Amino acid sequence: MVDRSMEAGKVITVIGDGAYDSIGFIRHLESKGIEPIIRPRRNASMIRYYGYRIWSKMVGYGRRWMAETAISRFKALFGEHLLSRKPRWMDSELTIKAFIYNMLLRAVTT
Repeated sequence: MVDRSMEAGKVITVIGDGAYDSIGFIRHLESKGIEPIIRPRRNASMIRYYGYRIWSKMVGYGRRWMAETAISRFKALFGEHLLSRKPRWMDSELTIKAFIYNMLLRAVTT
């Protein structure tokens, strides 16, 4: 997903939940010059030392809610399933839905 996103534009930071907490994934991001902001396991030394709230503010993990909200709104508008069955049409369907979603956001913010 990260590599595909890089084809569309510059990726500077990836914010992810604990599911992305693996050395391999973090090293992959760092090798591409991307800052990983990924919630570590509960027993991680930074969490134990600072506590979750302070760690979250230090690294900017609290920004994750913006992405979560956008995905939630997208699913509320368009549903969680695709109508298309072939991969190339799935890609087109998602592109069109994202275009419409962005148009709606622009209409609300202007």
